[in-house]
Amino acid sequence: MRIHREGDRLAIVLNANHAMVVAAVLAGLLGGAGLFLGIRTVQHLRGSAAAARLAGDTTGYAEAVPAAVRTADRPSRGPDDAPVTIVEFTDYECPFCRRHATEILPAVLARYGDTVRYVVRNFPLAALHPFAIAAAEAAECAYGQGHFWEYHDALLSETGPLSDAGIRARAAAVGLDLASFEGCRHGEEARTAVARDLLDGWELGVNGTPTLFINGRRLRGAKSAEELERYIALALKDSAG
Repeated sequence: MRIHREGDRLAIVLNANHAMVVAAVLAGLLGGAGLFLGIRTVQHLRGSAAAARLAGDTTGYAEAVPAAVRTADRPSRGPDDAPVTIVEFTDYECPFCRRHATEILPAVLARYGDTVRYVVRNFPLAALHPFAIAAAEAAECAYGQGHFWEYHDALLSETGPLSDAGIRARAAAVGLDLASFEGCRHGEEARTAVARDLLDGWELGVNGTPTLFINGRRLRGAKSAEELERYIALALKDSAG
């Protein structure tokens, strides 16, 4: 693991060995198929020219390679037909994700209003954060109860490490049905949703958090408000033709 810093860009980044650990975790999420897909994806990211092109760092919006990022059935804020879509792959134990979610993003989204749709996808760094997968699965369960954003904000608003008790306490605090929540946490649906996000993230060249896709163009790390607004302005210009 390394802390990636370039100007204001901050992210927790996985190396290849950590990625293989996450592939092993996927085996527990999806069984044998998960291990096969995880290893296949790591090999893809390490070996193919196309993957290397996607995985490489970029210096700005214009240099980023546009990619198709799935948003169907994922938690979102803003209108479906907004001209700009921001997709964030996040880890609820990542301090840079917390900074992005609490200090940067709210003001930016408020400024741009209905011109931006914001979508959250999971990328728990299990090799680094012991409760990242449990938190992601719990967020999926909150999503199923229609309280994703309250729970998402509760997970990211408090400093310090998460714990199993903390995951449950936050669920109670936002008014989730706790019996249903606990059943969901130990079921297959939440695990499958988190594993699918991980696999999609790998295919898109995600190897750290937070990673943003703005109209399909990948931007690594927690951006400053000014930098994020510049990218949104460029995306709005592109969408206007």
